[in-house]
Amino acid sequence: MKTVFVHGWGGDAHYWQDLVPLLSFEEPEFVELGFTGLAPSMPSIGDEKAVFVTHSLGTLFALKNYQKNIAGLISINGFTAFKDFTDERVLKAMQLGLKKDPLKQMQRFYLSADMKPSKDLDAERLEEGLEWLKNWDQSAAFETLQDHAVPILAIVGEQDKIVPIKAVKEQLGNVTAHEQAGHNIAQQYPQWCAEQIKRFVKEELNGWKLATTGR
Repeated sequence: MKTVFVHGWGGDAHYWQDLVPLLSFEEPEFVELGFTGLAPSMPSIGDEKAVFVTHSLGTLFALKNYQKNIAGLISINGFTAFKDFTDERVLKAMQLGLKKDPLKQMQRFYLSADMKPSKDLDAERLEEGLEWLKNWDQSAAFETLQDHAVPILAIVGEQDKIVPIKAVKEQLGNVTAHEQAGHNIAQQYPQWCAEQIKRFVKEELNGWKLATTGR
């Protein structure tokens, strides 16, 4: 079985470059959503089951597009419905900002999200991503995972300015929280993140697909 990584809004598949080597998952696959000018791409896994590791919007995207494939979900700063805890006016203002000055708008976002800025941007694709955030609600898909007893790990940052920990608890249930982390745990605290994932894989997924590297 595969492990599929799905990055969040404003990022790209390189988002995982610090975390993946600490995990040593076999057969890692990466969704590329195209926000930084890279060509969008999605692994074609048919009816195969996989563990999905997702960040922010990536959780929403995985639930919408791969729900039937999810054998385990590791959500980092993720959610099932962004619109439930974000004023629509905020998203409209961001869409306006992208039209006027994409670089300036994204610099503001990266600062709030504690993410490394990217100067390579696809404004149209970013606007499309904002539409997903504004309209998608995948709470039913998440409930289906729970009904089928799919193992789920929700990692959150208590200082997250984008996705409040309270909202994650309401939407995903039990969480594993880092006191100092914001919206970018996987890059700010990759070792801590890896430790939580390794524990989850060992205890909830019987250790499958995680090589015993000793790291």
